[in-house]
Amino acid sequence: MSFINKPVFETRNGVLTKYNGNEELVCVPVGLSRIGDKAFYGCKSVKQIVIPNSVRSIDKQAFMDCFNLREVEIPDSVTSIDAGAFEGCVNLGYFRVPAGVTVISRDMFSNCNHLRSVIFHDRVSYIGDNAFLLCSALTEISIPDSVSLIGEYAFSNCINLRNINISDGVSFIGKNAFYCCTSLGSFKTPQKLTAIKEYTFYGCNNMQTVEFSGNITDIEKNAFDSCVSLQKIKLLPGVKNIGSRAFYRCLSLNDIYLPESLNRIEIDAFYQCTALKNVSFSAKLNPELLRGVFDNPNIKFNRIDNSVNTLQEDKKNQSYAGSREEALSAGFVIENSVLKEYVGHDNKVMIPKGVIEIDSYAFSNNDKITQVYLSESVNTIGCCAFSNCHNLQEVVIPGRIRQIEDYAFENCKSLKTVKISAEAGNIGRKAFKNCNAVIKQ
Repeated sequence: MSFINKPVFETRNGVLTKYNGNEELVCVPVGLSRIGDKAFYGCKSVKQIVIPNSVRSIDKQAFMDCFNLREVEIPDSVTSIDAGAFEGCVNLGYFRVPAGVTVISRDMFSNCNHLRSVIFHDRVSYIGDNAFLLCSALTEISIPDSVSLIGEYAFSNCINLRNINISDGVSFIGKNAFYCCTSLGSFKTPQKLTAIKEYTFYGCNNMQTVEFSGNITDIEKNAFDSCVSLQKIKLLPGVKNIGSRAFYRCLSLNDIYLPESLNRIEIDAFYQCTALKNVSFSAKLNPELLRGVFDNPNIKFNRIDNSVNTLQEDKKNQSYAGSREEALSAGFVIENSVLKEYVGHDNKVMIPKGVIEIDSYAFSNNDKITQVYLSESVNTIGCCAFSNCHNLQEVVIPGRIRQIEDYAFENCKSLKTVKISAEAGNIGRKAFKNCNAVIKQ
């Protein structure tokens, strides 16, 4: 019986397709132009690789899971390194990006958890999705001026990354880009950046300061969620939208400023900010935006009139915003004067002025509320609006109510008193089914 030994380097048309050796030092043969897909995949013996000047490209996952690879010498003749080329090279400690490479591809260094240093040149324009995901040994990264885009999860879970030197040329940072970078202490947004995407800094629990540029218009949902050391933020004029739970669980946040440019602040944006003491906002800001945004009862609201340079405590809007114990409950989702949903946590709920209709199922299955007081503006209570609110005990309905639709209070078994005006309009079929309430007019 005879055996045919495989060559150490399998090649085809100038492409290295497979390495079959077991050497620690590997010198790729001169004359090859490309290192193909998975050519060294899972090679456990190699510790050092030298690539000749003839090579122009390195294909996807070429060196993936080379667990003992510590050093790679790549010439500037290489212009392309594809996705996942060094993914899982857990002992790779240093990498110099070749001068011809302009894109750091997706997953290029993902899970290289001993990578301590990366040297970029000034032609790199894009850092791809997951490029440095789980590179837990990285402590500092300097991103050159040439970079304009940073992809999703690019530096996610780089738990020892303390400093990011990022140029003003960056115009896009993808969602989760710095997710759980737990050692990151501060961040300055680049001048060209207009949006902080969802979960960008989620769980960056050592971040104390963020400096926003004047070009930021959107802070998306959960962008700074669980940044528990963040103490103070000042949003510059130009910010238009703050997403749901954008600053949720920022437990050290004590002072914020909201500019007049804001058009939308979504529900729960500043929930569980337990240290929040001062909220300053422009006198030109629509205070309706503040409803349902805060759940801390100890906030002091200050209206700032920049035109005359004055600051005054805004007691009216403290109540309006739902920030005091005696205030209107936070957590109303209102669209076009219709209360669509209640996501607050209070027992006593006062429906805000201006609400015309309570939508179907708006409070359904809420076991927290015990009392509901409708404002004079409400004229319609939708089908099943309060159904299965098992602990609801009292409802006060104003005289302007025109319609209480079917099953509006069905199965509110603790309901004792319903105060309703004699001027009330139509009460739907079985609106109070399975309730023992006494209706008082």
